[in-house]
Amino acid sequence: PACSAAANTCSSPASDLIDTDACGAVGATLRVTTDLVDAGLTWDAVPCGDLSAYGVFGATSYSAAFPSEWTLLGSPASTSWGDAISSEVVAYRVVSLDACGNPSAD
Repeated sequence: PACSAAANTCSSPASDLIDTDACGAVGATLRVTTDLVDAGLTWDAVPCGDLSAYGVFGATSYSAAFPSEWTLLGSPASTSWGDAISSEVVAYRVVSLDACGNPSAD
């Protein structure tokens, strides 16, 4: 809209849009491999116009309540993550994060 700097008014109404739509879920594409040192996680890319990263979470139990009992391990932009096997993490979960930080429902 055309604005007048002195009067600070606009010729058409201004509106702010709030992004409440999260990107799609990583879902069942999470794959975990192990060697003697690391657990390697990979997943399929989530097609989303405003995808900014993935949230990799870990827990000491598969039955831990998500997200309150899970720890954010990292936020890679790529579709892979490595975690030392010496950590206490035995369960992993990956969610997509959009540009506003909205996590996918997973």
